[in-house]
Amino acid sequence: MVSAIMEFLANEVLTQAAVVMALVGLIGLVLQKKPIERVMTGVIKIYVGMTIFTLGLNAICAQVDIFTKMSLQIVGASNVLEGATRVPIIASYDNVMSAAALTLGLAYVVNILIARFTKMKIIYLTGHWSHWTCICVCAVLMNYLGIASTTAILIGGVIVGTYQVVFPYMLQPYTKVLTGGAPIAFGHGVSSCALIGSWIGSKIGDPKDSFEDIELSGRLSFLKEVVITVALTMSVMYLGLSLIVGKDFVMTLSGGKNWIMFAIFAGFGFSAGLMALLYGIRMFIAEITPAFQGISTKLVPGAIPAFDCPVFFQYGANSLLIGFVIAQICSVISMAILMRFDLTVPILMVTYENFFGGGVVAIFANKFGGKKAAIVGAMFFGFTATLGRSLFFPMLGPMVAFAQTTAEWDQMVVCTVVGWIGNLLGLAQYMF
Repeated sequence: MVSAIMEFLANEVLTQAAVVMALVGLIGLVLQKKPIERVMTGVIKIYVGMTIFTLGLNAICAQVDIFTKMSLQIVGASNVLEGATRVPIIASYDNVMSAAALTLGLAYVVNILIARFTKMKIIYLTGHWSHWTCICVCAVLMNYLGIASTTAILIGGVIVGTYQVVFPYMLQPYTKVLTGGAPIAFGHGVSSCALIGSWIGSKIGDPKDSFEDIELSGRLSFLKEVVITVALTMSVMYLGLSLIVGKDFVMTLSGGKNWIMFAIFAGFGFSAGLMALLYGIRMFIAEITPAFQGISTKLVPGAIPAFDCPVFFQYGANSLLIGFVIAQICSVISMAILMRFDLTVPILMVTYENFFGGGVVAIFANKFGGKKAAIVGAMFFGFTATLGRSLFFPMLGPMVAFAQTTAEWDQMVVCTVVGWIGNLLGLAQYMF
């Protein structure tokens, strides 16, 4: 019964971003004893803002999927995953997923307790990332280390709950500067790499030489508008990829539409998705920030919310695009290298990671080290996010296919460390 309830909460509440944010807003406004009409207004605007954000995100992902298929075609890796995974399956898929649901609930309890009683005052509100991290951690504990599900839930809950506070907290000094002191933290699976990128940026670059301060005058001044820059840049990229992979392959993606026009409109669709995403973010941030004050004053004094990475796109739209392109190129190179080895688990480059992860790392690095740092940070992400998967994917057993499209830098760090510690304790069930 408890397991069924937790699975329901995990699948229908905690991993639904709009629902989570609306509930947080509701709790915060009620704790502040706001009138009913203010509560209703805040909750509805938060939910609608997050829904617009999600629609924009889905539109971006649809265009990124095209980018992924073209990139895989270029390196001849379209079928890289077919029948090649050779990982022992000790824990079943269903058992890991059930354990992860309970782990997620415990992780939030641990998160709140740490925020309440330590100086790390951060509440992680990116529920789907927490859930994905729980799945990966439970897979390592149950499949690679052979730990029983009940024990794995307890250990995993502490690990993920601690992660939800510690990783954003370590990045917070940089986040505070990036956002101009906004009362928010960074809650996404690339926080550890963003920390490294920010540190590298502070050492090697010049923040005054920023991608966000490119001077355009005269008839080129129209390129200062993000919607125009993104649309033109991405259209050129899609056209370039289309010319490389050829008309016949593009036609398989376009559904019979003209392949040149398909490439151009893919770039425009990308821009439209980004604009919708940014509009939704502004709406929900405008409402969630004052609403969260109820939680930060009544429930967990001094706490701030950790939000997903798209919230931070507004602080560096140019760096986002440049970071994405550079990370994608480095990721393709990395996958081509890994394809030359007989790995237990073939590693698939995922363009979603390169857009969200590589883009955000570039935003942070650019803030503290300008153009040079943004380029280096994106390159670092592109290579390590792909090559690093070989460190922990063989530990995941039945969750490998799931992780191919969801695992990020933080999951790599956490799962690799957990697996290595378990191996040192003699718990590893197999070698790879």
